[in-house]
Amino acid sequence: LTLTVYHDTGGSEPTFLARGSIPVGACQLGYRALFLYDEDEKRLSTCPTILCHFREVIAGDPIEKANQIKKLEVMRDETRLVAKSKQKQLHTVQDALKSNAKILSQLRIDGQKAERKRDKYRRASCLVEDCVCVIQ
Repeated sequence: LTLTVYHDTGGSEPTFLARGSIPVGACQLGYRALFLYDEDEKRLSTCPTILCHFREVIAGDPIEKANQIKKLEVMRDETRLVAKSKQKQLHTVQDALKSNAKILSQLRIDGQKAERKRDKYRRASCLVEDCVCVIQ
């Protein structure tokens, strides 16, 4: 399997840029990086690669293929909608967590203030308890 990259300016013939090849028997499903070579099959000095996604293709009747592709596209679109919905839910939960974190922070500050006041009143009450009153 050979992939050829051209630069198309829309005017004259496209200009050859690079070529990458992989034996069909070596193709595996998933993403693969193919190294690119010049017209003399020498590796380009900048070591560019092209990222390819290999996947199974449905063989058989072209009409059946088209129908299966449409079904897959519908499934893809539905998956995207679900993902967007989940993303909105995630943002809502993240906003709620941020709000709760602010409330928790304020409660901690209020708790610390209350503890300082309680300690102040305890010290004041200790002073009163240690006081001796003399009545004449």
